[in-house]
Amino acid sequence: MAPFPLGADDRTRPAVDETIRPFWYDGAGGEERWRQQNRTKRIRLWADCTAAGHKPWKLSFEVPQDGTWARTGQPLGT
Repeated sequence: MAPFPLGADDRTRPAVDETIRPFWYDGAGGEERWRQQNRTKRIRLWADCTAAGHKPWKLSFEVPQDGTWARTGQPLGT
């Protein structure tokens, strides 16, 4: 995903590409097994942050795959 500005009160719902299954999920049914085991796991997002007068920093957080975090704007776990 290309970098984009995001202000303090901005919300966005980025599109994500599916992860390619690891090589050890090979053979018949490997792709399906991978999808089933990960279909409800949270997605980890990383943000590269910058602000005038500060060194750049990174934030990471995990979000549910259903997109509720983007619709509500509420912090996770509330």
